[in-house]
Amino acid sequence: LNKESLELLELPEEIVFETRKGWEAFLAFARTRENAGELVYTALFDAAPSLQALFHTPRAVQALRFIAMLSSFVAVLDDPESLKVQVESLAFQHLDLEATEPRVIIFRKALLDMLLSEVGSQLTPGAKKGICSLLTYTGGAIIFCKDKYASRVKLVLESWATATANSNKGNNQDNQYDVGQAEERGRQSGEVAPPEHQRKSIFRRLLSRGSSHGSERLASDDAKMDNVDATGSTSPRSAASEDINPAEAAAQKMP
Repeated sequence: LNKESLELLELPEEIVFETRKGWEAFLAFARTRENAGELVYTALFDAAPSLQALFHTPRAVQALRFIAMLSSFVAVLDDPESLKVQVESLAFQHLDLEATEPRVIIFRKALLDMLLSEVGSQLTPGAKKGICSLLTYTGGAIIFCKDKYASRVKLVLESWATATANSNKGNNQDNQYDVGQAEERGRQSGEVAPPEHQRKSIFRRLLSRGSSHGSERLASDDAKMDNVDATGSTSPRSAASEDINPAEAAAQKMP
């Protein structure tokens, strides 16, 4: 079991051929991938119930994943480069898996025993050797990638989380600082919001522009607005004694 590096797995052509024939015999015996997955799943976790705690997906889903993975590896067994890519990809997907050499051996033995019991003589010594080599290679790759890269990936994720948190905190502080600066500049320059009656007067002036008699009433209206009492209310005006144009009415109703 090579745990120190991830090299290419190069097998003789006859071993590759017999391995494929043996695997195809097993799939034919199971008839469906679902049945094949169930056989693999049962064999593994009956042999080592503790392994089941390593997988958190539903049983049916995990069983199909086992079959898909093994079938994919067997299909590229004659292409060491492609096999390495697939095995490495699997290893990176399971960096959190507590893979150890004893567990790899248990996995390998359980699968080989199941294949022998199901297909018997169709699993030739060459096929057995090929499957054993494939499982050993895959287990070593998972252990190697976990030992070499898991801590680095964890460090990158933790650093990224810290940087993101600090960035968000800095943005919040900047926003609060900008608001405080704006308020302080307003106090220092004396720029404060005008009282309500002044805002209404300004608004009425803008609306009354262009009105035929609006400009004639500005002076008297401003004088009336100056009579605002301490509560901000004005003396009621009689609608019958004064004609109010629409623009002024809108200004008076404005909150």
